[in-house]
Amino acid sequence: LGDVYKRQNKRYTCFDAMKLSVLIIAHNEAHNIEDALASVDFADESIVVDNCSDDNTDEFARKAGAKVISTSKNIGYSDAKRLGLKNCSGDWVLWLDADERISKELAREIQDAIAAPGKLAAYEIPRKSLFIRRWMHHCGWYPDYIVRLFRRESVTFSDDLVHEKAIIEGKKGRMKFPIMHYSYPSLEEYFRKLNRYTTLAAHQ
Repeated sequence: LGDVYKRQNKRYTCFDAMKLSVLIIAHNEAHNIEDALASVDFADESIVVDNCSDDNTDEFARKAGAKVISTSKNIGYSDAKRLGLKNCSGDWVLWLDADERISKELAREIQDAIAAPGKLAAYEIPRKSLFIRRWMHHCGWYPDYIVRLFRRESVTFSDDLVHEKAIIEGKKGRMKFPIMHYSYPSLEEYFRKLNRYTTLAAHQ
């Protein structure tokens, strides 16, 4: 019976059900955080590390039902993810950025994967990015496979200051449906992010 499951209220239930935690690192993402959390309402819990925001990110995240961990100073991407991971209780963790969304098709695929994972420790998920109102299909932007779903005990994070990676111990699979990445809604936002990332890369 432990292998028998059914979909009920948008999530799987079974005697030996694997639990899913969502982990989001956010800095000044009040405009994004509620939509991001709404797209993962099938998860068992959502953990938001509010990395020294000076807007209402924490308030909106709690309103959306997330557990919020606030930092008194900006601790960087990798350390924030390690802090969030320590507070995840799920067998599996889905790492999501605040400007990303999980479609209903990908949500079903994730639920199917953790219900019957076999020997896999993680999954790479394609990502589709929006650049100034246009979806990118070439130039290395798509399918842009990244490890975003993993067993909690199988992952460590690299020490990179920017574009840190999930390092997995074990075999990886791939998913079909993409994460929708609303990355650069305007040129102003593009250059703001570019300046931040190049500064971090220079320090590294």
